[in-house]
Amino acid sequence: MLIRLDWEVTRKMILAISLIKVVPDQEKAVYYALKDIDGIRSMYHLFGDHDFLLILEAEDSSDLNQTLDKIIEVNSVSAMQTMLAGSSRGFQRHVNEICGEACRIDGGKELCLNAFP
Repeated sequence: MLIRLDWEVTRKMILAISLIKVVPDQEKAVYYALKDIDGIRSMYHLFGDHDFLLILEAEDSSDLNQTLDKIIEVNSVSAMQTMLAGSSRGFQRHVNEICGEACRIDGGKELCLNAFP
């Protein structure tokens, strides 16, 4: 069964990516605390400078801020870095505006034939 998302609805959602650092040896406890927070769409355990990568989804900036507040309040979360994620559709639309007539449809994909100015 194919489910199609309404672009008018999905484009109003805010997507963000958060990188989380945890106090050493507390990853399991933080995982269980984070998994119950509304607004976390996906969570990945990392090995390196950060311990978790979170994909966040919110209706608006107020909802996103509430989610971020809940995350940073989790015991043993020592640091958090958050970036807003933009839609690739918006980027492609921007490329098309820059390239104008030089963009064409090829096999269902939009290709830009000019280099960026």
